[in-house]
Amino acid sequence: MSSPSFDEAQKQRARAAIVAAAVGDALGASYATSPELLAALGDGPVTFAKSRQWREGEWTSSTTMAVPVLKCVAKDWQVEQDVHPLNRVVSAWLSADGRDLGPHLVNIFARMKQPNFRKLEIGNRPLSSKIWYITGIEEGEKGCDYSNRAVARSVPVAVGHLGEGCEAQLVKAVRSTVSLTQQHEDVLEAAQLLALGMRSAILTGNLDLKAQIGHLHRVTPERKEFWTQKITEAEKSTPEAFKDTNETAIGALQAAIAANAGEPDVKAILERAVRAGGDCDRVACIAGALAGARGGSVPDEWREKVWGEPLLYPGKAAESLEAYVDRALAKQLQ
Repeated sequence: MSSPSFDEAQKQRARAAIVAAAVGDALGASYATSPELLAALGDGPVTFAKSRQWREGEWTSSTTMAVPVLKCVAKDWQVEQDVHPLNRVVSAWLSADGRDLGPHLVNIFARMKQPNFRKLEIGNRPLSSKIWYITGIEEGEKGCDYSNRAVARSVPVAVGHLGEGCEAQLVKAVRSTVSLTQQHEDVLEAAQLLALGMRSAILTGNLDLKAQIGHLHRVTPERKEFWTQKITEAEKSTPEAFKDTNETAIGALQAAIAANAGEPDVKAILERAVRAGGDCDRVACIAGALAGARGGSVPDEWREKVWGEPLLYPGKAAESLEAYVDRALAKQLQ
């Protein structure tokens, strides 16, 4: 495995992948929580909207929780051997404002914060081990969480593993990140495919998810066939076809693939993702990650308005995201 080098087009595609994901998240936020706003759009343009829960240009918990992951990717994972980088990610998650987390994550975080938590047998383990353990308990008691949430917040992992032959490392890193809060194989593999697709698109400018299936963790022939069928179905469909399933990891990935199918323009892709309705904020986040990785651009009018916790200043938030991406790229050149 040789040290990578990146041309300017690849660097710009990496930046755009992260910013377009954040923009998609923010663009869809108000329409997902207030469907009447989507109905009122008609044939008009999709714009940042205000709602009861979200302000104009504000992203949701998906990007709020993705930012610590991006910061982690931008740093040397081996610098501090006594502090695993995912511990810092979990600590940041627990300190966030807690809006829009969904019941599964709310329950996990509540268990993490219980006063008697340290009496558990895992009390002295690192935060990342604790949350992984509690997630296993939560899913064992209440059933697996098949939602798209962990897929959306794992987007930044891809930009940290762009070197030749880094597919296995990328898959492992995605699995480690996603399994902190969701552990079903459908969710893990959907996130891995998204990351692999982003990686390939950043490097080549083309999206070919089927070519990435073989890189999945211990993938069986049955799972290869499963994902080939899911991707083929999505490539031949529209995002609207997955409105009733896009709250799931698989459905959201399919909707994002459908939004990108046959459309080179990032703005048009994000509009298609949002107009599909349902869980359109996370669909647009995932679609934006793929679209930015392919096209290397984000509409200026959206880039300049996007913001959210912990990057609270419109205009500066996108610049901060890009700066973290640049650090992640520079780290890989060392």
